Amino acid sequence: MEYQTAEFAGQETTAAQAIYTPEGRDEAQVTEGIARDAWQIEPDIPAAQWIERNIEFGPASDMPGPVDFDIVPMSRFVIDSFQSRHVRRITMQVAAQCAKTKTAEFLLMWMLRNRPSHVAWYLDTQDKVKTFWKTRLETDFDNCAALEDIVPKSRLRRTARLVQFSNMDLHLLSAGTSGARESITVSTVFLDEWRKYPPGAAQQIRNRFKSVSNWKEVGFSTAGDVGCEL
Repeated sequence: MEYQTAEFAGQETTAAQAIYTPEGRDEAQVTEGIARDAWQIEPDIPAAQWIERNIEFGPASDMPGPVDFDIVPMSRFVIDSFQSRHVRRITMQVAAQCAKTKTAEFLLMWMLRNRPSHVAWYLDTQDKVKTFWKTRLETDFDNCAALEDIVPKSRLRRTARLVQFSNMDLHLLSAGTSGARESITVSTVFLDEWRKYPPGAAQQIRNRFKSVSNWKEVGFSTAGDVGCEL
């Protein structure tokens, strides 16, 4: 299936790209889309609104308190795009300290409550995976009252490699390891600091979910060097 590409630019230091499914689909593709949409949980309110009501920036953020997308308007655009069933792939190439990782975290937390599906989150090394889990994700999950009944309490179900929520699994993986790239098949993938991945790593990851009918990919990074895959 071919995809149409639409590009969007915000401030000079930010850009996002979304890939849409074309309108001219054959009957089989339309039927598949109807079946896929039938089992997905349809939230009562837009994702961005749910996030503002239920999630805080977190203790590690320079902006404590409830999420406010008037402060980070790019995040609202990305979240609205992710919620659309017509958007499969989103790429954020954003300057440092512009809330790109926080935006992805917001999406993950929204998914846990409203659209659960198995997720893989990749960073470039396993050491960074462990640090990210201990200093960011674990703290944010534990401090979110809206997810209290979903987040596992047992340490056996929440490690720096796999978090087994009551309704979905989160795999935390290194894109620098071929085994991690080739062993997990999920429907939603987050590619964190994509510019640092080895050549061909992103495509190997995509090969694992390309057969999943409702796949989503969110890539985000600062700008890379000439020749990087971003």
